[in-house]
Order: sequence, then structure tokens, then C-alpha cells
Amino acid sequence: MNDPKLAETSSEFHEMALAEIVDEYNAIVISGKTPDIQELSSRLPGGEQVVREVLESLQIVNQMSQESLQPDPSIPRKLGEFEILEEIGRGGMGIVFRARQSSLDRIVALKILPLAASLDKKQLKRFQVETHSASILQHPNIVAIYGTGCDQGIHYYAMQYIRGRSLDEYLQPDEESKNLAATADAGAQQPVP
Repeated sequence: MNDPKLAETSSEFHEMALAEIVDEYNAIVISGKTPDIQELSSRLPGGEQVVREVLESLQIVNQMSQESLQPDPSIPRKLGEFEILEEIGRGGMGIVFRARQSSLDRIVALKILPLAASLDKKQLKRFQVETHSASILQHPNIVAIYGTGCDQGIHYYAMQYIRGRSLDEYLQPDEESKNLAATADAGAQQPVP
């Protein structure tokens, strides 16, 4: 006899156990040691495969965020058909890399959803909605979406790469703007005759 409450409790237990294992994995990484993925996976009987996949994906994301992302032939840096070249930005909804799409030999911007966020169903759905919304927009001031996918548990989408200044750089006033602002401030402080 199948008890829905028992199944729900079991699912919640597995999610909590997985979260604890991920926390322990992160603590081991932070301490500078190398986690034993097989040993950690064995801590969730019946869920070893899922734990192993999550931890292997987390390991890839950790490597990408901790190491220099300059091309290194000894370290595989691929997601699907994309070779990651360097990190170019981070935000609340992902990390953006400059990457080479091997099938078309072109440079793209590759946005990935961090593993921790992909475990949260709401954040994963938000990432998928963002991808879909961006893909249907066609405007000269909106970058084109080339494709989307999931590899090794990491969700990503590829978009047109446009070389330019970051928003932070754009918002920093240049010398001419600073001089104009100073002149305007000085003029505003002069008494009107």
C-alpha cells in the first residue's frame, strides 16, 4: 500500500540529507582538502548516483571559479560544445564566460547557472524563463541567444559575445564628464544678480 505522506517524508529526508552532504563537501573544500566523492555519496543509501552527480557538478563549478580560467590543455574546460576561455562577469543569476563554440568556431558569451542555484527549483525555473524570454526577443540592442543546454548537471545558455565596457566602467565618469560636473556645480553656487 502506497502512503503519499510516507513518500513525501522520504523525499524531504533525501533533500535534507543531500543538502547536508553538499554542506560537508563545501566545508572540506574550504578547508583546503580534497573531498572523497565516493565516500560522501555512500552516505545516502539509494541516492548514491544523485549525490555523486551533484558533487561532481559542484567540483566542476568550484574548479571554474577558483582557478585561473586561462586556457590550460591539462584541465578540461568544456560544457557541451563550448570551451570556456575566461570569466567575464557575475551576477545574482549566474556567471558569464567568454567561450568558443567548437561546432561553429566562434566566440560566445556563455551564462551558467551555479550548481547551488540549480538545486533550487524556483531559481532553475527563473533561469529557464530568462533564457526563453531572451531567445524570443529580436532587437538590435538585445544580444541574440544561440542555444541552451545542460551538461554535467550545469545549466547554461550561449549568446552573442559583444566586446565592450562593463556597466561599472560605463557608469564611472570620465575626466571630461567630471570637469563638466565641476563647472556646473560651480555655476550653480554663484549668486544670481
